[in-house]
This record gives sequence, structure tokens and C-alpha cells, in this order.
Amino acid sequence: MMEPSGTDRNLIVCMKQVPDLSIGRREKTEQPPQRLPVRLNLLDAYALEAAARLRDADKNIHITALSLGRSGEDEALRQALAIAADDAVLAVVPDPDVLDALAVSRLLAQAIRRLERRAGPAELIFCGQQSIDGQSAQVGPQLAQCLNLPFAGRGLEASLCGGALRIRQGNEDGTSLVEMDLPCVAAFDKFPGEPRLPTVRSSMEASHAVIPMLELSEIPAPLLTVRETRPAFRGMQGVRICKQTGEDSAKQLFQLLNAAGVL
Repeated sequence: MMEPSGTDRNLIVCMKQVPDLSIGRREKTEQPPQRLPVRLNLLDAYALEAAARLRDADKNIHITALSLGRSGEDEALRQALAIAADDAVLAVVPDPDVLDALAVSRLLAQAIRRLERRAGPAELIFCGQQSIDGQSAQVGPQLAQCLNLPFAGRGLEASLCGGALRIRQGNEDGTSLVEMDLPCVAAFDKFPGEPRLPTVRSSMEASHAVIPMLELSEIPAPLLTVRETRPAFRGMQGVRICKQTGEDSAKQLFQLLNAAGVL
């Protein structure tokens, strides 16, 4: 957990543990997402990468991964520890699956204030632009509103300039460069270059790490309740070649690839 320090610049990355919906898209299943394997939300991984790149340039930056979940739901946090986070905190809520974006934002703000009381103010708060399940893209701006901080979304690149954060934003016409005074909140989209991968050693260390749990005292009632989420089954698309000889099969494969412009 964030510890008080005279030199550390606290950066909190808010992240979400999400069901691996790609499994439901590949295989027709009646399993609800809660029973599917879980992983770190993709765009939160990009937010973590943006944080790690800032730390590459300033070793005083201390990255804390923060997530909401039931007790023990810490797989995404362990992935974050293995990749780049210095520590991680699980804010415990009884049923995170029914929370809407506003309730999530209020709970994250409550958790951040608790962490700041222990370790001092956070200069930067990052998150992904949206999650793969909710896809509301509302948590970032609503979290900034709850904390009364400036916000920038659709981040592709971040850099520190004195007491400000510069964000390269993506938009329909290209990109724009915005600047916010610290402290601030930023949400990141998928940007060029893949997020860094964990090492075998860091993965083993993260699997054995003790992740502190933060009990939240005030659980806001969601205005919109998510009753069910199911992955869409898209099936496997392809062409089956059934010729009597291998030579005929090869000829048909050649024709198909040539018609598709592959050859």
C-alpha cells in the first residue's frame, strides 16, 4: 500500500478485473461472465503502461494499482504488480457487478481519499478510457468530478512538464495536445506500441504478494443496475476444403487465396 514518503510522487491507476469475453465469442457457452476466466481490462493495461513510462522518466513516481472487487478478487491487481505497479490495493465491495459507472466513480473516489490520508496526495490518477464489459467511458470523467479535479480523456501519450501533465489525445481529425495542472485525472485509449509484459520472476513475485484490502464504509446505491451481461457468440468463420486428393485440395486453396488477394 502507498506509504508516506518525502520524495515519492503518488500515481494511482484505477483498474477493473473483467471476464475474458473472447472465450464466449469463440465458444458457444451459457456460462455467465462471472464464471469465465478473468483478466485485466485492456485499456487499463494501457493506462498502466502510460504510468510506467512516466516512471521511466522520473524514478520518484510511485505507482499504486487500485481496483474494486469482492474479497479475494485480485487477479487484475496481481497482473498489474507483475507488469509495473509498485503496490496494489483492493477496495472491497460486496457486489461490484451490479454497480453503475457513477457508483463505481464514487467508490473509487472514496478509496482514493482513504489512501491519500495515509500516504499523502496523489498527483496523478489514471484509468482506461472504458472497460470491455460496461463500455460506458464514464468512470474517468465522473471520478474527476467526484474529486473536483481536471480531466482529459482519449489519452495516447502523457508527459510531465513542471507542475502540469500534458496529454496527447486522439480524435476523429487526428490528435490534440492538452495540458492540466496537477493533481488531475486522465483516461487512456489504445495507443501505438503494446503495453510491456511481465517477466517470469515478476509474475512469481506477484502471485505470492499480499494485497491489502480496503473496506469501504459507504456503498452508494446504483441508479442503474446491471442485471446480466453475456458475451456475443460470433462463431468461427472459414471454408472447409473436401477434395478427394491432396493435389485437388491444394489447387482449391490456391484459388481461394488468390481470389481473396492474399497471393
